[in-house]
Amino acid sequence: MISPGSYIIQTLKNNFKWFAIVGVVSVIAGVLFSSPIFIRPRYKTEAVLYPMNLTPYSNESATEQMLQLLESNEITNALISDFDLYKKYEIDPAENGSRFKILKEIKDNIQITKTSYESVVVEVTDYSAEDAKAMVDSIISKVNKIAKRIEHAKAKAELEALEIIKKQKGQTIKNLLDSIKLYSIRYDLLDYIMQSKEVTAGYMELLARNVRGKSYEEAMGLYKNLEKQGRKFHDFHHQLNLTREEYAQLEKEYDEALKKMKQDYTFTNVIVSPEVPDKKAYPIRWLIVVLVFVSSEIMLMALLMFKHKN
Repeated sequence: MISPGSYIIQTLKNNFKWFAIVGVVSVIAGVLFSSPIFIRPRYKTEAVLYPMNLTPYSNESATEQMLQLLESNEITNALISDFDLYKKYEIDPAENGSRFKILKEIKDNIQITKTSYESVVVEVTDYSAEDAKAMVDSIISKVNKIAKRIEHAKAKAELEALEIIKKQKGQTIKNLLDSIKLYSIRYDLLDYIMQSKEVTAGYMELLARNVRGKSYEEAMGLYKNLEKQGRKFHDFHHQLNLTREEYAQLEKEYDEALKKMKQDYTFTNVIVSPEVPDKKAYPIRWLIVVLVFVSSEIMLMALLMFKHKN
């Protein structure tokens, strides 16, 4: 009994002419059917981005925030409008389910992925090499605009909050200065620590010398003022120093927020810039030709084996 391998080899030898003819025809057919006449070629380009100057929310990373911005409806709708994608993908916007279809085409042709290095890859496949690059450029430009608007809104809200706190701290400083001035005039207080030492020493000296009169009365009055109001006067100064430090820190934070508002930041660092592709990404013609050739030869072999069996 002849083995299957030997049988296949014998069949190839006996029908070499037919296998050759089918092979040539299949190659020609593969080349023809993979040509632009039957399959529109598609071109692919990509960009690699790193986020810059983004302020993440909660526990998300800057890369995750940029991913959300890239996948936003605002960018999707802008691409549909700017590149007339309904026409490009031959979808009637008036038909039922047109939105679903256009979003599916966008999902199939625009890939946005995060890499293990915290970068983001934006990849676009399109029938036009120029449009593929233009769409990547447009996505990068639009994500910068969205990020700028969001960051400016954050900075504006921060400025408004800081202005309120600054006003409150400023009023506190004014009130403390007014209280210090009032106590200075009413109780002759200037420096609690220094005056406490000097008045106590003078008062004790007057007592030791048993001095009475105007000097004694003045010393006694200042001594009682320091005893009753001195600590509060000292606390006013302490609160004033702390409030001034807090106000200085608020001024620093305010200047930083104002800087964010005024400066024109970029929010994407483009590591790999998109280029106009000079080679088709699809169809892969050699693969189609090989598949057609192999399929045709296998089909011919099957037919010959079936014919021989019968």
